[in-house]
Amino acid sequence: MRVQKTDNTNFGMAIICKPNENVLTNYMFKKFNASQYRKVTESILVQRNNPIDIYVSVINKNGKDKIEAEVGPKTFKENWVTTGAKVITKAIKYADKLNAEQIKMNENLKGFKAPKLDM
Repeated sequence: MRVQKTDNTNFGMAIICKPNENVLTNYMFKKFNASQYRKVTESILVQRNNPIDIYVSVINKNGKDKIEAEVGPKTFKENWVTTGAKVITKAIKYADKLNAEQIKMNENLKGFKAPKLDM
């Protein structure tokens, strides 16, 4: 198990901003329309109950700010097809899927006991 010290700002419990929340909030104000902003902020509030972390960062690529979201082993990136709002929405859906799989796995393992070794 690896333990790392982070000073990242946290949107609730599951969405963590790198380097901080202000960078993402400013990006959302500039790039999102009102309905996209409302939808994303509502989704962020719902994610407070999800134990799967989503790491969102605003990166500067070729002189343009773009959103990148990491969820477990998968990375979602903004490009000419996928908007920043869609990146966050896809990351949230994937985190929900991972959480559902984890809950199902825990249900299947409930009551399972490892065999004892006789020595």
